[in-house]
Amino acid sequence: DMLSGYLVFAPATFVIKGLEGFLAGFIADKKSLYRDVLAVVIAGSVMVTGYFIAEIFLLGMGQAIAEILPNIAQVSVGGLVGVPVALILRRRLPELFKD
Repeated sequence: DMLSGYLVFAPATFVIKGLEGFLAGFIADKKSLYRDVLAVVIAGSVMVTGYFIAEIFLLGMGQAIAEILPNIAQVSVGGLVGVPVALILRRRLPELFKD
């Protein structure tokens, strides 16, 4: 946000992405695909909701509503790519995921 001309979003992004990452890491489980998918759904919901609230204040209700679908798409693509990549990495590089 800071380098792309969206400096006004930087504080919100810091909080939203920090919470999203914390929740994803807390919920995900290297032995459970279900938990990985659940982590994406819950953390992604926090991202969509967090940006919706921030955008209400920064851009107004109309723009905040318009950004819901693109934010859902971002979470969906991230989950569709991230979960399989995590599964592959866990199998190929197990030393990275030791307890």
